[in-house]
Amino acid sequence: MKIHEVDATIESLANVWAPYLDKEAVALFSKWGYYSQKVKLDDPAWKDVKIISINSEQCNNMNWYLWSTLNDPNGEIAWIESELKASEIAGEKVIIIAHYPSVSCLHNWGMRYRALVERYQHVIRLQVWGHSHDEQWYLNRGFDDGHPIMIQYGNPSLGTRDGKNPGFRIYTLDAETMLPIEATRYFLNTTEANNGNPVWRKMFETTEEYEMKSFKPSDYYDFTESWSHGNVDKLKLAIINEDGRWARTSIDQLTCDAGCIKNNQCRWRSSENWERDICEGRPHYDFINNLEGSVEQLLAD
Repeated sequence: MKIHEVDATIESLANVWAPYLDKEAVALFSKWGYYSQKVKLDDPAWKDVKIISINSEQCNNMNWYLWSTLNDPNGEIAWIESELKASEIAGEKVIIIAHYPSVSCLHNWGMRYRALVERYQHVIRLQVWGHSHDEQWYLNRGFDDGHPIMIQYGNPSLGTRDGKNPGFRIYTLDAETMLPIEATRYFLNTTEANNGNPVWRKMFETTEEYEMKSFKPSDYYDFTESWSHGNVDKLKLAIINEDGRWARTSIDQLTCDAGCIKNNQCRWRSSENWERDICEGRPHYDFINNLEGSVEQLLAD
């Protein structure tokens, strides 16, 4: 999408979503593609829960229109901060949704968002992303010491991209804290569906599948750390689950050496693209081996 211009696609989506959103949310979405709204359910547990929907095209590192406005396209970071501040004052809990995970954002935007997550970690309860069509997660970690703060959940898709079976995930949230305590993945076997037998089946529940104590960020970090200490089969299982095809590949068919372990630890422990580069020991700009890509990255950052 372009910056500072009316976008026909967003206007059309706003008309589709209008029955479900407040007038203020529709007006904001129609203009910039982002919005916030309180959850409207009869269950009292949801009384003080707010959804913040981010327009991640305004940080997407493949959106060349952003080169015209790199500081804060359409003021979205400032808006997110104001929304989180207002929720902090009001005692609200926030669930953030978006298409691209922040690791796919331009460096400056991603660093600012990472700082907001750390500052408002007591307000944000859940971050849910799409885009990859895969089972993924990314850890938000503290700037000072790298301690795990929060998890960004990437989710499977109802689409069949690259031959993958459609899937979705159901989160179970604690009624008091609104923090996730379970995440169960379901899938549809497209071969069976095409033969007239469409059945959604449970694939796994995350803490059971990976034998984790809980959904705490520290438990996710410990899970990735265990790969370096004899638990590589669980990493292989996570790689298979990320792919999402069925029937599932056997872990015995995969190999994962020390380099593979390190790469996946860096990938799943990072929420910002430079953070992953630093973890892997790669230069942000490699003008010798990747001149064109480095120049593009330098201009964007």
